[in-house]
Amino acid sequence: MDSQTNKNLNDVASDLEENFKQDIDNETVKDSLESEKNQDKDVHVKLQEAEKKIEELTSSWLRALADYKNLKERTEREKGEFLKFAGEEVIRKLLPVYDSFEMLTKFNSDQGLQVTAKQFQQVLGDLGLEVINVDGEEFDPALMEAVEMVPGEKNKVVEVLQKGFNFRGKLLRVALVKVGNGN
Repeated sequence: MDSQTNKNLNDVASDLEENFKQDIDNETVKDSLESEKNQDKDVHVKLQEAEKKIEELTSSWLRALADYKNLKERTEREKGEFLKFAGEEVIRKLLPVYDSFEMLTKFNSDQGLQVTAKQFQQVLGDLGLEVINVDGEEFDPALMEAVEMVPGEKNKVVEVLQKGFNFRGKLLRVALVKVGNGN
């Protein structure tokens, strides 16, 4: 072989070697890029999972906070209701005394008794007791109990036998009444 051929062969070999190195380097780069892509995908998936977990925890926290606020409001409301009606049983037990004072004042004109009865009724009124005025009204079974039908205007209260009461807006006792039968 002559030197020119040898040189050409060396150049070709050198070119082949260079191409081979570039191919290997390209493969290495491709593998490296592929590896980085996979790592990026893994990081992206993990990031999405973390964001989803954050959303779930935030949602759970907000629900728990809302539940707490609702519980607090309900507890306050129930406490208010309890305090509002705490005296209801005491007032209920005092109603027969109220009735007795009222009956006594009809048949006894003693000034001291009259004043005492009025004070007692005033104190109960200040505590939230309200008389249900039904005399001459249309009969209402929610507020009244008819104990007798008597001659008079149909379905109108003719006589109140026992007063009915509300305590702080709640029906405490229905009124006992005589109702007209239309004769």
